[in-house]
Amino acid sequence: MSNVTCLTPEDEPFQREKEKLFEDCERIKEPKRKRIELYYKVKGLVYGKYWGGGEGAYEAESYEGDNLDTIERAINDDIASGAIDSGMGYENVIGAYMEIETISTVLIEGKEYSNSEWEGNFFGNLTEKQEDFLMECI
Repeated sequence: MSNVTCLTPEDEPFQREKEKLFEDCERIKEPKRKRIELYYKVKGLVYGKYWGGGEGAYEAESYEGDNLDTIERAINDDIASGAIDSGMGYENVIGAYMEIETISTVLIEGKEYSNSEWEGNFFGNLTEKQEDFLMECI
């Protein structure tokens, strides 16, 4: 069903003015925007078994780059090899909680603007209890 507006002769000048304003609005251009960079910074905690017994968390290696898939593969590879533990030397690395900062930079009319968004992810083979422990450590 369409909206139909009935105009009287007295309304006609007003309608022409509305149409002119609408045309003026159509001519207004959005500012020129261009995404110039998408960058990721990742930091967090690694969880593992200590030499001699017990389990706990320690600061994990940090990661940066412009491809999140590559960073996530590096995190998983470093968990598997034990390299994510920043030299702590766990007997066995179990997993990690990593905070991923996504930094978007756009160019608007010659000026750069950046925005950061954060998201947390678990990696490895952590139990629910181990995940809860890591969240308490944050």
